[in-house]
Amino acid sequence: MSRRVLIVDSGMRNVGGHNFSYTRAVEAALRKRGFETTVFAHKQLSVEIAREIGYHPVFSCGAYDYPPGNGRWRDLRYIYAQSVIFADELERAFTRLLAEECGLVFCHTVNDFELIGWNRFLKRRRLAGHLMILLRQTPGFVSCSLIKRWFHPYWRIKPHYLGGLHRRQQGRFVLLTDSEPLSQDYAGVFPHRIVTMPIPINDFILGVNGDGGARKNGVLSIGYLGDARSVKGFPLLPGLVDRVLSAPGVNAKFIIQCPTAASGSADAPPEGVKELYDRQGQWNGRLTLIANKLSEREYAELFRSIDIVLVPYDQASYVEPTSGIFAEALALARPVVVPSDTWMAGELMNSGGGLEFRSGDEVDLTEKVLDTI
Repeated sequence: MSRRVLIVDSGMRNVGGHNFSYTRAVEAALRKRGFETTVFAHKQLSVEIAREIGYHPVFSCGAYDYPPGNGRWRDLRYIYAQSVIFADELERAFTRLLAEECGLVFCHTVNDFELIGWNRFLKRRRLAGHLMILLRQTPGFVSCSLIKRWFHPYWRIKPHYLGGLHRRQQGRFVLLTDSEPLSQDYAGVFPHRIVTMPIPINDFILGVNGDGGARKNGVLSIGYLGDARSVKGFPLLPGLVDRVLSAPGVNAKFIIQCPTAASGSADAPPEGVKELYDRQGQWNGRLTLIANKLSEREYAELFRSIDIVLVPYDQASYVEPTSGIFAEALALARPVVVPSDTWMAGELMNSGGGLEFRSGDEVDLTEKVLDTI
């Protein structure tokens, strides 16, 4: 079997966010084991970055390119149109960029149009090696009816096209998730092999001293890492900052990353960004905002400076899905504050590494942060 591994990451547009760090961590682990790697990324990945790290900008449509919201049927046609573009660009990249067959193709953080696109691709071209697709989100199959799972035009996409990949690959397809709740949910619509993968941690993070920079000058550092998105609870942060920093006897500061979504979204900044900038002068150096995307080394150094990590995500979106920032915090033995009734809260039962709060409840979030202090 060829020791060439292809990593397909349509969502990688820049060095920020989950996609870049995830792919880099997987690539590093594979190379340590003697595998050669090739990476296909989004066309918006800059020429300079692509050239520096040897990645190939291939895809016009990425995992975060959602339908424009023109109605359910027009948006459904949009998804299928995206799948045609994805399959054609994938086929062209295989022909132009791969000099040999790959023993393994690993495609992570996948959207619906990519599942359809992979089926289109495999209708036209045989894949000699194994195909592994990692899904990190679910609509919640366990909670819906059988009719909806198999006949609803949106809900049926994953069951139908995962089954198609299994048939076309004839035993050389494996569905991956990165949490047991996700695997259990997909087991209801995919009666074949499902493997729960560990969350990879970047070498830069693992190289960070576990207690370096903690409580510098006696000041506790509370941090929010990642990008500014409503689904990640960003609108809770302005009120949290006010409540915590005005609490009696609290000697703390906040460090908050607030770049636009790493997916490259052109949408207006979510609620909370302007409010935080308005507060910077009020809190006189106790509130630091980082608007730019950071390199791997810079991100790891930022993590080193934080004592408590905030993961105030929307509970409804994170019952089964995982968080790389949560995993990084635990790897560095940093206490975390997370929403209850989520995968993260379940993991805290094993580690005891933090506290849970009621999702969306700014007051409860404040109390748990103060309890952690």
